Amino acid sequence: AVGERSVGVADFHSALKYLQCGIGFLPEDRWRTDYSLSLSLYESACLSAFACGHTESMTTFLNEILDNARTLEDKMNGLYVLVQSHAKSGKFKETIEMTFSILEDLGETFPRAPTPAVVRNALLLGKELLSNYSTSDVVNAPSIKDFRKLWAVKFLSYIQTWVFMIHPALMPLTACRIVEIMVNHGVICECAFGLSCVSYCQIAFLGDIAEGYRLSKLAVSLLENLPNGERLLPKLKSICFNLVNFWVEPLQATASSLLQCHHDALAVGDLEYACLALQFHCNQIASNGTDLRQVEARFAFALDTLKRLHHMTTLPNLLVQYSKVVLLAGSDVDPFDGLEHVARDEADLLQRAVDRGQKSLAQILLINRLVVAFHTRDHGKAAATYLRLEREMRPTPSFVPPFALQTFFGGLTAFRMARGQARPAGSDAPSGWLKM
Repeated sequence: AVGERSVGVADFHSALKYLQCGIGFLPEDRWRTDYSLSLSLYESACLSAFACGHTESMTTFLNEILDNARTLEDKMNGLYVLVQSHAKSGKFKETIEMTFSILEDLGETFPRAPTPAVVRNALLLGKELLSNYSTSDVVNAPSIKDFRKLWAVKFLSYIQTWVFMIHPALMPLTACRIVEIMVNHGVICECAFGLSCVSYCQIAFLGDIAEGYRLSKLAVSLLENLPNGERLLPKLKSICFNLVNFWVEPLQATASSLLQCHHDALAVGDLEYACLALQFHCNQIASNGTDLRQVEARFAFALDTLKRLHHMTTLPNLLVQYSKVVLLAGSDVDPFDGLEHVARDEADLLQRAVDRGQKSLAQILLINRLVVAFHTRDHGKAAATYLRLEREMRPTPSFVPPFALQTFFGGLTAFRMARGQARPAGSDAPSGWLKM
């Protein structure tokens, strides 16, 4: 009981000690004579070991659960920790595949390579389901009773970030499945994240800003009206301000809100989204007219914060934008200094992203090259980068800021080259700009 109370207040180091003591007092045939107590202790110990970074202990506790659990439902807490552990170690592809395998056991299946028609149909179905869904529906919705649907929502909600990074075309399907479960079976806190992702997809894939913004507000209302939803609000608001709300609200306002989300996430102990909110904040002030010297200083602060919190997962995405700001500001700072385990430089980071199938990260790196090359008047390099983007990395959702930047700076580069008859890097054709 003491160990479980420690878990409840996020004191995982103390919890692990108490739980290990409790497990030590269990008899050898514990899974036969004290099944419920054994399951509870091992689940809490597995979670605590994961939170403390004790991978070996976590694996031992997890294997004990999976080897002795009597039902699929009794395996879910352990499997949820396993999925989080894979994501924390940077194995995003494996995380997604493992989650889809678990979801199949729960009765939820997805195509691995959905066609544009399948994506569009999923979004239109989600839009239809939510067309009359109001704040009052959110407040009065029952809780999900079916354990399969409940756990499906939890797993689907958790992998949205990694699906967004690795397989963006799958995001509408996974997010809309959460909405389908929510409308037909009830709600839990994680449903709000499904709503927020659908709100993003309505804009990114269908160009419906008004509906996307409405659903973003609805997602926040849902979490505000659910028990225990308050702790998850910084995470949800970070997603909404970063992906949706800036289409309607001033970028200066959403950037400020993201900084507040950073502080709020720290206050509730959500280090992952404290780091992500700070990264999102830096990205937005880099685009809202803030002086580049101030932006560079804020990125330096963010990098120091991520190092201090030992949050390595977010570092590559922060370094992508930090390196662009440094180049545009003409600074001699090296953002990669001391981070060789992440990447030696921007070129190495791009190669690692390509090798790992991190399409979104690779695309943003190349777009940043395009932007920097244009601003430094290296139009040949800008043209070559744009042509590579068009050839290799045209985004699946087209109504998104990266694609807007790609199109805008590609057009500006083509215009400049048309006037100056410059050549793309490595090209002998003086009319190479016409290919753009």
